[in-house]
Amino acid sequence: MIDIFLRKVEHNTLGYAGKVLSVDLSSKTLSHLFLPEEWYEEFLGGTGLAVCQLLKEHPADLAEINPVDGPLMFFTGPLAGTGIPGTDRLVAAGISPYTSIWGESSCGGRFASTLKSCGFDGIVIRGRSTESLYLEISKDGISLLPAAHLVDRDCYERVDALSSGGKFSTLVTGPAASNGVLYSSICHDKAHFCGRTGLGFLMASKGLLGIAARGWMEPVHREPERLAQIRARIREKLSHSLLAQALGEFGTNSSMDIGLMLGDVPIRNWRMGEWAGASNINGPAFSESVLVKRGTCRSCPVACKRVVKLPGAEHTQPGPEYETCAAFGTMCLVDDVEWLCTVNDICNRYGMDTISAGCTIALAIDLFERGVIKAEHTGGLALAFGHKDSILRLVHQIGRGEGLGRLLGRGSRTLAEEYGVPDEAVCVKRLEVPMHDPRAFHGMGLAYATSVRGACHVSGVTLAVEQGGSYYPGLSLREVYEGPTADGKPEMVAITQDFGMVLGSAAIFCELAAMPLDETDIIDALSAATGRNLDVEDVLSIGRRIWLAKRMVGYIRGMRRQDDRLPVPCLTPLDDGPNAGNVPDIDGMLSEFYSIRGLLPDGRPSNDTLESSGLMGLFARYI
Repeated sequence: MIDIFLRKVEHNTLGYAGKVLSVDLSSKTLSHLFLPEEWYEEFLGGTGLAVCQLLKEHPADLAEINPVDGPLMFFTGPLAGTGIPGTDRLVAAGISPYTSIWGESSCGGRFASTLKSCGFDGIVIRGRSTESLYLEISKDGISLLPAAHLVDRDCYERVDALSSGGKFSTLVTGPAASNGVLYSSICHDKAHFCGRTGLGFLMASKGLLGIAARGWMEPVHREPERLAQIRARIREKLSHSLLAQALGEFGTNSSMDIGLMLGDVPIRNWRMGEWAGASNINGPAFSESVLVKRGTCRSCPVACKRVVKLPGAEHTQPGPEYETCAAFGTMCLVDDVEWLCTVNDICNRYGMDTISAGCTIALAIDLFERGVIKAEHTGGLALAFGHKDSILRLVHQIGRGEGLGRLLGRGSRTLAEEYGVPDEAVCVKRLEVPMHDPRAFHGMGLAYATSVRGACHVSGVTLAVEQGGSYYPGLSLREVYEGPTADGKPEMVAITQDFGMVLGSAAIFCELAAMPLDETDIIDALSAATGRNLDVEDVLSIGRRIWLAKRMVGYIRGMRRQDDRLPVPCLTPLDDGPNAGNVPDIDGMLSEFYSIRGLLPDGRPSNDTLESSGLMGLFARYI
């Protein structure tokens, strides 16, 4: 146990707690880290701080280090604890055991403000324990405690065991991580997940099964009265936003119908452009059948989370979001609302990313129907699109590490490589493409190809801008971008990535709550919380610095220009649907993007680019 009141920290009047909890699982020691003040100024928070800490901890061996030997980091942003809607978000980060490059994933809920009220901006976890442990943080002290009682329990049961009836905010891994599922997630209080890049596997591999925190302090900000005015202004905007109302009424799955109209929704493992069954699993279908109430993250009036109850069930459960409904619904041709709630619940309990799980299963079904995977490989299990029972059996096999599930738990790329068809995997840098088709929005295709963590639709605000859901006039963007063209996309993608690095990774602000706002709302909130007089160029410079730093981590880990690509299925024209015959000109867009970004032909940021962004000192040894 360590003394929480180790030192009064100067940062604590600037939107930050000013210190980070350091946990060494190998030696079972706890201590405090005090990050350099320039990190806060130049990288703001969240993954900006995390990437700096990674480079500090591994200045010489970053290229070769086993991801499990690197740190697992949790960081908050300066807006956590302000009550600004959409800002109670936590990011997990480290070298991904799934992709082997930079890995990050964020979630909402209440853990970020809880951690801030415990006096910490983040947690850095090093080493490995030979026994299962959990970390407890409260006013009484900080302790690493035995977690043998958690081993045979699922995520929800682990949350119940650590939360003391909801008094503690919790982060837990699930049995999928212990059973070798590389895309395992981290579960926060049952309804929120750091789902992508396998950081749940990283956490469990270190021997840490859970974290329980109970705060007791109020975060302090430089301009609380101004912050209160900005908070009221943002809440007022959200109350009048049709988008926010749709998200509250129908959840993220409110985008299913418009996505189908635009050709944005992937169908039958990316091979179909239309499917009538999709209308049976849209937002209204859930609201009219299984929805009990709207769930929310702390202080957010949007309330896009779904709380559902199935017929005959004793208890409610978190409902699926759009990505799950597409990954297991349209991708697998299942149009059953109750079944999607069930498969979502099973994945949540095992603790595994529903995007990677659903996409890997869809690929397995496709390969089985084409005769590449045979019955002898599945233990006699016949796989077919729309066959709910066989899909559920695969989900359980993945979560338990049994049968074909042992291979499927390693992801789409490994599955495709195992059967000699690597180009069939719909991945970028080994991470499955999310449920937005780049044949509909070519800028999104470029954003996928160049994303620093692998295919990602939330590393920037590209999708929101390209679809017309958001318009940030101060970013010098066009008001309208035509989706299935390359016109203006390289510049737009670079700008929206930079802004998104601050919005979603450093600030840390939920994109859904931010979509009805403009950039001044967000920048004003950051300025009031930190006491800094930030403007658009400041924010874009910070975002560009963070993007380039993560890009360099990927380069050091072996990522090159040939990895900035879209998978073959996404470059194969569809025969039907709104975008039949249309594919992105990824090579043309990429060349222009490299010029805008200041990247060398092999994909590395040039020396001039690193120098102008203030990064040469961090990366000089790798030049």
